[in-house]
Amino acid sequence: MKPQTEPRLYFLSRESLPALIIWSKLAIHPINKGQPAPRECGNDGEYWQYMGSIGNRHTFRHRNHPATESREYIDIIYPAHP
Repeated sequence: MKPQTEPRLYFLSRESLPALIIWSKLAIHPINKGQPAPRECGNDGEYWQYMGSIGNRHTFRHRNHPATESREYIDIIYPAHP
């Protein structure tokens, strides 16, 4: 029997095509609607931060999102099928 391996955490290179795509998907997420700079959503010195990826799930965190004034986590799924 083949041992199962857990998906590993990895990080995308900032200028890679997948990174550009997931940042673009984050910008059009409903929580960012109406924000002047939806890829950053600056608020009191806090911005969206890329936390890492596991499989095709890419996680972002904002410590003080301007729309909610609270911590937010968003998972972007890309590609749709790993």
